[in-house]
Amino acid sequence: MPNLPDSGDHPSTEDSDMTFRSDVTVELVRASARDADVVFAARVSTVGESSVEDVDSDAQRSAGLIRYLMRERHGSPFEHNSMTFLVQAPIFVWREHMRHRIASYNEESGRYRELRPIFYVPNETRSVVQDGKPGAYEFHPGTPEQYDVIDSATRESCAVAYDAYKRMLDAGIAREVARMVLPVTIYSSAYVTMNARALMNFLSLRKKSDDATYPSYPQREIEMVAEAASGSDVVIRIGIAAGSCSDCASRSAATILADVLSSAITWHSLGPASMSIATRPEEITPQRNSPA
Repeated sequence: MPNLPDSGDHPSTEDSDMTFRSDVTVELVRASARDADVVFAARVSTVGESSVEDVDSDAQRSAGLIRYLMRERHGSPFEHNSMTFLVQAPIFVWREHMRHRIASYNEESGRYRELRPIFYVPNETRSVVQDGKPGAYEFHPGTPEQYDVIDSATRESCAVAYDAYKRMLDAGIAREVARMVLPVTIYSSAYVTMNARALMNFLSLRKKSDDATYPSYPQREIEMVAEAASGSDVVIRIGIAAGSCSDCASRSAATILADVLSSAITWHSLGPASMSIATRPEEITPQRNSPA
């Protein structure tokens, strides 16, 4: 059995271009969604094949219908659209993201490419001390000494793991085997495609809101993804049914979406959906159980 190259043959952590980040990135790369998608899908229930006439209709005339569907939680008409995102996040975040089973995923492969040394490390904005028991606990900020331990331990363990990964690759070991030593803090990229109803469900479970009917308590890192999608101003900016929006009454949500996308192609701009949605996302799909 061949020996692995000695670890001394490889660069130190400082020389290996290792990167440590404390964020996630979500970029909208494609969207096919209009207010009319909700209208024709809903009207097939009452007019059958005649609903095809609403495919290209002026959805502003159907604002009341859209509000009714949202209020009464008739969710299926909000599924006839598509949004594709490019997401970069550590692997442990992907494990939570994929639990939803309401999206299509294509992720970069550790079998077919050499994974880059980019790792997640929490910064001091992340609460790290847990008080209480499961189901009734809170997280609080740590001390400077605790954050120092997190930072140094994460950097050290990632450096050791990535060095072992490179040693195995240099010894001719297959990528699919070498990757087994890498930690879940390493970043991975994937395309995620979902419809508006799925996106609302994702937001309802992955963002904590104390005034929600059934509050959820997500892990902080997956909540960072949801927060990027539901900024405080987004509910007002998306949807012709938002009564507090000064110009929403005269503009379709599709037009508003186009303006949003041209200014910033991110979830932070997109908000809870690309439809006429004025309802708070956490109120869309009640959920009694917190996600893992």
